[in-house]
Amino acid sequence: MSFIFSEDNFNTTGNFKYHTTRKVQLTNTLIHAKAKEMNANQPVGSHYTLVELREMVTNDPQMKRLTEDEKVAYIAALTEHCDQKVTSVGGNKLAAARDVLLTAERVIKELNDLHVCTGTYATLFIVCGHVNDTIQSTMHGTDNSEDFWEDYVVHQSEHKFVANVFPSCSHGEKDIAMNYINYESAIVEAYAVWLTGWPQSISFISPSNIGTVTKIWKLCDALKAQTCYWAVLTPAEVKAHTAELDAHHSAGEVVCRPHKKCSDTGVSCKRKAVGCRG
Repeated sequence: MSFIFSEDNFNTTGNFKYHTTRKVQLTNTLIHAKAKEMNANQPVGSHYTLVELREMVTNDPQMKRLTEDEKVAYIAALTEHCDQKVTSVGGNKLAAARDVLLTAERVIKELNDLHVCTGTYATLFIVCGHVNDTIQSTMHGTDNSEDFWEDYVVHQSEHKFVANVFPSCSHGEKDIAMNYINYESAIVEAYAVWLTGWPQSISFISPSNIGTVTKIWKLCDALKAQTCYWAVLTPAEVKAHTAELDAHHSAGEVVCRPHKKCSDTGVSCKRKAVGCRG
């Protein structure tokens, strides 16, 4: 550990402010090198301790006769190892999620400070890169930049998606939600489209209710490969489908499952009068 003296470290009271710099020491580099050498082939739980490694370094005559170039090489190797350890991938998902959280907080603070100082606008998106990640997706925007993404990007993308998925919706409907329970009547009959190629090994339910990652991957692969896609029905096919639904309904079968009734159905809900404040 070394101390740096400069004019910047001399305060107005005439006292020095000591600034320490943490540098890699030669002793630590030699112990690190000896640990890599001796513990490489050792089974888990039988590695040499720090005390044993330090004693090995002390009794190793070769390490006592190192040249200046060899010392620099040892120090550089340990420095590189430390840098890689700081910036490497987290050892587990919990550590990775914590790294993302702390880094995001620091970046958000920097963006907010930058906005205050310079008036700049910035938006930060953080999303997980794998379906098994526990990282919480995050969006942050300085000032009103989030409103821009919500109004001009997200909504336009949703409308474009709906127009592509439901071509029959050219009459201006904006919000169309997938209905898996009443799919035959609420989607096929109403919008003249049919979802073709749904994997047979997966139940036709909302993806959030499928439950297993393997099946989610299979459905995702089918959608990406476009083996599962939306097909537009002709007027004749829609008419035949409607006739089939009417036949099932006439036979007493449940075609359209009704919505669950509220627990207070039929009970008069009167608003309580608010007293006047004097």
